[in-house]
Amino acid sequence: MAKLVLVAGPGHAHNEFVAYLLNNNRAGKHDCPFGTFIRHCEDWNTIAEYPEYTKYYDNELRNGADDSNTTRAQFDSLVEEVGKLYTDDTVICQYVNCLNADEVVSWANEVNISVVSSLIDLTVSDIRSHYVQMEFSIGAAADVDYDEIKFDIEEVCRWLYSKHYQHIALTESSTDIHFFDINKLFDSNKSALDKYITFVYNKLSLSPTYINMIYNNISQFKEINQPAHPLMKQINEMSWDEIVAIAKGTK
Repeated sequence: MAKLVLVAGPGHAHNEFVAYLLNNNRAGKHDCPFGTFIRHCEDWNTIAEYPEYTKYYDNELRNGADDSNTTRAQFDSLVEEVGKLYTDDTVICQYVNCLNADEVVSWANEVNISVVSSLIDLTVSDIRSHYVQMEFSIGAAADVDYDEIKFDIEEVCRWLYSKHYQHIALTESSTDIHFFDINKLFDSNKSALDKYITFVYNKLSLSPTYINMIYNNISQFKEINQPAHPLMKQINEMSWDEIVAIAKGTK
């Protein structure tokens, strides 16, 4: 039976990227007012062999029932459907876009499934532009009128401030999740990256058969997501205190 690994957590926080790395699949390029970036491709690892499952996953399982929380019924259905597709020892990673990752972990523990999530520390990150580009990409959210959004420093700082505290709440409540430290994945120090990736794969009992491609994917992701817009370069260089002050309207 397939080894299922779940990535659970909110969108636009590099959880899509974690799933992409674990599956060694492809990602799609997206344009936004701040430049071109890579984002997780929803047709990644099942569309060729199992298009009906992929459609079901995209429409019924990937996002929570109310666009924030995954339900127990969704979790059970995901586990059941993946078990039907893969009867060998295939490792398949599925992403569920949710805020109740702690509940997902409790359900996963009952059936011996590993759950991972991204760890983003925006206070010291020099890749904040990645998250901003995902959030403000045209069409990133179906219920957003992008003609009404002001793409300015105040709006960006308010969003980063909100995102940071959303993530703090997730990490504090989810003690059984293995977190992928995104800052470490993007570390330019190769020896530090080697050590971290080895730790991750040992932790999840995954075979690092495509370890070189993992490095290539990280490198490609970093190259394409390099900030081109002046505002994106600025947001990466600002101190967290400056961002907080602008977000609160005190600067």
